[in-house]
Amino acid sequence: MKQVFLFLILLGLNFFAKGQDFISEKTKQSSESEFSLLDPSNFWSVVVDTTSVPVPNFDPYKDVKSTWYKFGKDTTINNMPVKTLLNMAWPHFYGWAISGYFRQDGSKIYFWEGNREILLYDFGLSVGETFKSAIHPDFSYISRLDSVRDTTLNNSVRKIYYLTEYPDFDPSKKQREVWVEGIGSISDGLLRQTMLGSPLDPVSWPDYQLMCFHQDDKLIYQMKRYKVEDNYTNDTILALLSTDKLWSTMKGPMFECPTSFFCASNFTKLEGDTLIDDHQYLKALCSVDEYMQNWRNCGLIREDSNHQVYFRDYGEIKERLIYNFNCKPGEIIHLETTCSGDYLVDSIVTKIDLGTKRRHIYLNYISFRVTHEEWIEGVGSKWGILSSGGEGNCLIGSQAHALLCYFEKNKKMYQSNEFPNYCYINPEIINGIAPAKTVSQFKVYPNPVSDELFLQPISNIDEGYTLELYSVKGELVKTECLDAGMNLYRIDVNSLRNGIYILRLISATGKYDEEIILKE
Repeated sequence: MKQVFLFLILLGLNFFAKGQDFISEKTKQSSESEFSLLDPSNFWSVVVDTTSVPVPNFDPYKDVKSTWYKFGKDTTINNMPVKTLLNMAWPHFYGWAISGYFRQDGSKIYFWEGNREILLYDFGLSVGETFKSAIHPDFSYISRLDSVRDTTLNNSVRKIYYLTEYPDFDPSKKQREVWVEGIGSISDGLLRQTMLGSPLDPVSWPDYQLMCFHQDDKLIYQMKRYKVEDNYTNDTILALLSTDKLWSTMKGPMFECPTSFFCASNFTKLEGDTLIDDHQYLKALCSVDEYMQNWRNCGLIREDSNHQVYFRDYGEIKERLIYNFNCKPGEIIHLETTCSGDYLVDSIVTKIDLGTKRRHIYLNYISFRVTHEEWIEGVGSKWGILSSGGEGNCLIGSQAHALLCYFEKNKKMYQSNEFPNYCYINPEIINGIAPAKTVSQFKVYPNPVSDELFLQPISNIDEGYTLELYSVKGELVKTECLDAGMNLYRIDVNSLRNGIYILRLISATGKYDEEIILKE
């Protein structure tokens, strides 16, 4: 009986040992990831936020900027195979640069920076285990794995790791860290850049976060903060093209206008239908005439049911994609402007422009050099309706540099923040040879003016006006009230400095008109 009992005990221990081997093997297999952080098709967009301005009040080109990472060719360091990490960041205009090197050893990911190797990740940690990472040259960070869960990203299940980290010299300075299998840190950027700053002064150090992650041009991860509202559909997107719209676009050196003689305006409107290759196009007409008496053909343009906009210059056989207003944050769009290439949709933000709710789509050109681009739903590119894709030589159609203003059914619906007082820039006015102009119900003269500016009503004025005079910088330098019923108004401008001013007349009912005045 004792022998049977001993045999059963030994048999149980044998099964227990095999069970332990099975569990160990199963754990080992589950820790082997099918998603590699060093996959050559990986592409990261890391956002650098220096202001922590919350949505929807942030401006991606004022408050934040993007840094992109991808892998280049393989190489060796100290006889060990490594992958070359490339990055491109605004205002870096010279393409992709080497940011460092990655090396993988089992579950550990190392980063070569200069002459030192840094342990960035250890995906083989068990819950409760810690590891030390000398990210900062003067101290190390301790990382403790708190928990591991599964998450679904684009129909693929990946592990998500939640950690607590702190500098080794002060455990009280704890912060949360989140890694995703095959992607890296989503709370600190791919290189965990936030820890490169000093923990003694965390306020002054920028906030790095992963904005989006692609693999084979397929969006896998998108930060929630930069997602557009989910309640819009294709049917609610405002159409861009219409024959009752008018665009006024400045061309010339943007940061010298309107003081530069080389600045001028270009009006664009659309009319008529043209059938080519079973597609209905509108004619894009352009005019450099302030009174829009003379128009020239500058191409054909169409918008499909998905709000993708195509342009075809005269003589071209193939049309070119210049807009996609049905895009999503994190999406990569291939535009066919003069600078054809891939544009990353950084974010989409809803704003109110002169009473109309519109989505502003922010893009970056990632093919060769960094070009910031902003599309406004129903309005077009901030570089101009025919200038989608960027500035400088990255244009199609007219050589324009900034959208000044935009009209629908003769009502102004958009005004540039960079040029708040302009809808048209005339080099003749800047050069000081413009004749007297008519502003609303007034004839304004002389222009140029030296001492006194005269405003003569063309007809009886039955309401009062407020006169405001602005400098080209937008500073209010003079204001006067114009009573109804007078035949002539005299405005003393002798005390003003010589230069260009914007005259604005605002009626009692809220209507206003503007004119450019040269003081000399």
